[in-house]
Amino acid sequence: EYWFGLPSRFAVVGDSATNLAYSKFFADQIGLVPVKQIITDNPPERFREAITEQFRNLSEGVSVEPEYLEDGYLVEQSLDTAEFGQSVPLILGSTWEGDVAKRKNVLLIEIAAPASEKVVINSSYIGYRGGLHLLEDIYTASVAGN
Repeated sequence: EYWFGLPSRFAVVGDSATNLAYSKFFADQIGLVPVKQIITDNPPERFREAITEQFRNLSEGVSVEPEYLEDGYLVEQSLDTAEFGQSVPLILGSTWEGDVAKRKNVLLIEIAAPASEKVVINSSYIGYRGGLHLLEDIYTASVAGN
């Protein structure tokens, strides 16, 4: 799917709460297709089914099975196998996903620590204005070819 050079498929790498929030926002509000959701914070086993169930119901007709991976090497391997189709790929993650983003020619937006591509003093991706700010950053990265 072509969306004026913007991503139509995405992956998120981060803790369970952050990952779910971004995944729901992009799938339900923006209409992007989730490809790979990697949870890195090792939630207790007793909560994993409830977390997984939330990912199975991101939006009407949109479901994805999250992966629970703490090891950065395994995260990188998993992202390497992600199929983004013909669209511009997007990964929301941290600096640690930078190598795979370069190899796959993927847009990387840093939403998790460590973040080394941008100094943030007084901005956020939280709330209505934060969502607009995130979309601005994605569009800027898309047109800049980052």
